Amino acid sequence: QGTLDMLACEIPTKYIFRPVMERAVLRLSSPQPNHRKAGVACLGVIAEGCNESMAEVLPDIVPHVLAAAGDQEPLVRECACFALGQISEFCQPQILSYSERILPIVFTLLDDATISVQ
Repeated sequence: QGTLDMLACEIPTKYIFRPVMERAVLRLSSPQPNHRKAGVACLGVIAEGCNESMAEVLPDIVPHVLAAAGDQEPLVRECACFALGQISEFCQPQILSYSERILPIVFTLLDDATISVQ
């Protein structure tokens, strides 16, 4: 994750954003929990360095992250929490228009049976 974060922060967005997004979204539909975890984690990791590009495609990204927050696997839900936090921090003020959809899911995650998700 550290390497991807550094690349997203140092390489111009036009070179990294689309390739990472395409691969991350592809992995979110995988039957393998580790692939879904990696996909949603990548979205959170690139949020800082690619915040402007990400803010432009929030309508495409937010549904994927919210779906990951409801995944049956705790490790995917845990990474969805991370991604929601990163996107919420770095995609201001655009993310505010999603608060009515995000907040109920965050409260559900706070009550998750798995401590690492909380």
